[in-house]
Amino acid sequence: MQRLYVMILLCAGVVFFSLYNIYKSSTISELQYMQHKYHVHQMPLLDDTKQMALQIIAGAIDKNLSLALSNDIINPLSRHHFTDNETNALRKPDSTIIPRLLDSVPGHRMRNFRAPTSDVSPSDRNDDEWDIGADRCQVTPGDFVYKTVNATNVLVPFWQRKLNRCHSLGRPVNGTWKYQLVELLQVRIYSDDKAKWTIRELKQWIHYMFLAGVEHIFICDHYKNESERLDVPLKRYIARRLVTYLPWSVVRNPMQAQIKCYQHIIDNYKQHTTWQIAVDMDEYPYSPNDGREGFIVRYLRNVTARYGARISEISINNFLMLGQGDRKRDVVIDRIDRMTPKPANYLSKPLYRPERVRANVHHNRILFGAHLTANDNEMRMLHYWGARVQNWGPDTNRTLAITIPMHGMRDMWANQVRQSLLAFEEYDAFSSETGP
Repeated sequence: MQRLYVMILLCAGVVFFSLYNIYKSSTISELQYMQHKYHVHQMPLLDDTKQMALQIIAGAIDKNLSLALSNDIINPLSRHHFTDNETNALRKPDSTIIPRLLDSVPGHRMRNFRAPTSDVSPSDRNDDEWDIGADRCQVTPGDFVYKTVNATNVLVPFWQRKLNRCHSLGRPVNGTWKYQLVELLQVRIYSDDKAKWTIRELKQWIHYMFLAGVEHIFICDHYKNESERLDVPLKRYIARRLVTYLPWSVVRNPMQAQIKCYQHIIDNYKQHTTWQIAVDMDEYPYSPNDGREGFIVRYLRNVTARYGARISEISINNFLMLGQGDRKRDVVIDRIDRMTPKPANYLSKPLYRPERVRANVHHNRILFGAHLTANDNEMRMLHYWGARVQNWGPDTNRTLAITIPMHGMRDMWANQVRQSLLAFEEYDAFSSETGP
């Protein structure tokens, strides 16, 4: 009899406990089910049900479900956890409330947030040939994100937003990084340089190249003295997978060292990228007809569409940017505004598929495939000699005679470079005293 009494009490306790938990945590159970359904069960279980709901939305987005989230996701979550305005916003394809809501989710980063593809024009999307098999880490080029710097709103460029979300400008493929376009640079920064190139101008150039569409930069540092090394001033770029730094001081002949640098990168990193470009820090690729971020990649996409994949190397003609310019301006491309009207010489620079060439400086040796010289109206190289032809003195009549005004870089890119530097907290990358 006593045993029966104990069993009845135990059964009653189990029933009571079960009913109590159903009553107390029916919402949590519902959310736990959806956590499992949308593969966010690996996240920590939160006590706050709204944060759990946000985790589920995060999981749905990470699985690349549309931002116009279906009713089987929204309805259960919105019943107790979102206001009517929030629920309506979540149902809109152009919703911007999701990132703001997800900011409150502990430990979640919006690494895979992207707008519906129907809202992104084909020219702005990154779904070209290089994206096959790549990860889904995307941000929307059309979004505008601002950062407050010294009480001023600074536009954060697309490449920085992608970096902040994806932790690289490349894509993880088979345990490594795959890039659309990388830059190869050999450089030496030293105090006796007559052109007065410094780390400030190097950072200006780096930001321009990322704005142009480069996703990674390999730097062969041709320093002569240890005090000239660039790994410390560039440590943020190295740490954030923007720059691969290679000490390159053994071979002292600059031309020989440069060729060895290029070939070393081709040999060891060609599998990581589809295209490479090799220009110096005083050389700026430029498209007269495209002032939007990523213009080099769009140009390569158009070349591929026009000629197929047979193009192995593209030569970009060399236009000189000459004169002192307005020395009150503190960005090189804002200051120097006179250009030779035609290519100055045959010393062009290459865009190329690395697995198809052997390295040289101006024209690689093509192993197979075809060569193309870029139409100057589509792509050219602006070579910032500055006051070099006037022995670093004031502008001369000869300089004025062989050049024409050229304001395209100033108008299209100077402010973008400035805002990119400020958004990246490079507050000391400006100078009107240094540079050519």
